[in-house]
Amino acid sequence: MGSSERRLRNKQKQRADILTAAISFANEFGWEGVTMRRISERIEYTLPVIYTHFKSKDEIIQTVAGDGFRELAKVLEKSFIKGSSQEKLRSIVTAYIDFALNNRILYEAMYGLNGVQSILQDNRLDEGEKLFFEILSQIKDSIPTVKTDLQAETILKILWSQLHGLVTLHYIGLIDNSNTGLKLDNIIDNLVGFFNNL
Repeated sequence: MGSSERRLRNKQKQRADILTAAISFANEFGWEGVTMRRISERIEYTLPVIYTHFKSKDEIIQTVAGDGFRELAKVLEKSFIKGSSQEKLRSIVTAYIDFALNNRILYEAMYGLNGVQSILQDNRLDEGEKLFFEILSQIKDSIPTVKTDLQAETILKILWSQLHGLVTLHYIGLIDNSNTGLKLDNIIDNLVGFFNNL
């Protein structure tokens, strides 16, 4: 391996280490607990090294958010199944909600929750995030009554807002799967039924 290749691999490792440390701190303390200094201390890189990769904490969060949208796009793509429109839609809805509940820190970065600035503002989307939205738009094929692109876009945004609302209500404890709370599975069944009967 040549010296230029070694330098490139070292830079890639540094960048990955910074992102991993940021996510680790966010898991422990929330995104507000992430600072460049803390990242530097945890991974034992100097602050100048951190700043050669990221200009600010916001840039780190934006990168994490972009990675989150790319990961969610892959999850949704894998959720496309053959079957009735109701089975297809249930698979997509369940995949989205499972991703959000199992990747809370990523989801917060993606959607600007808990004080994080969303990359959805000001159309700061890269190709990975655009891919997510293209895949999300394929949901329209799972709703049999959709006839036009405008109708599909409207229904898609309504469905997306419903999913996002369910996730955030779950985060604050108003929806759960305990015996006493509102059951997420029942809500998903009703949501899928509603969109299949539009």
